[in-house]
Amino acid sequence: MTMTKVIFSGQKQPTSAQLEKVHNQSHQQCFIANSVKTEMVIEIVL
Repeated sequence: MTMTKVIFSGQKQPTSAQLEKVHNQSHQQCFIANSVKTEMVIEIVL
């Protein structure tokens, strides 16, 4: 299963700081990001 898009709906939306925190945590715990030797560039698109 591949997750390519996350859409937040409703009244409570995450702040930019919260998105950045989740992004960094995901990257630190990612098996692929921690296994490959090439540069990986990942960015948040708002």
